[in-house]
Amino acid sequence: MAAFRHRLIAVGIMPTAVDAEIAKIEDPAAWEYAKTSWEYETTVRRNSPLLATLAPKFSLTPEQLDDLFQ
Repeated sequence: MAAFRHRLIAVGIMPTAVDAEIAKIEDPAAWEYAKTSWEYETTVRRNSPLLATLAPKFSLTPEQLDDLFQ
């Protein structure tokens, strides 16, 4: 996860901004899932529900998401 967070920082997405977006999730179960994934997952999957939720919040295109996994 640290490597993925470093890649986000490199493209201008700060981890605190991700925290803020997760905090906006209104559904308690979805919020808990996202928060737990962000804080405790050791790997990030390109097709994860967390990325599907957050990518639009940061205007990331599918191609930009792919680049984060290169």
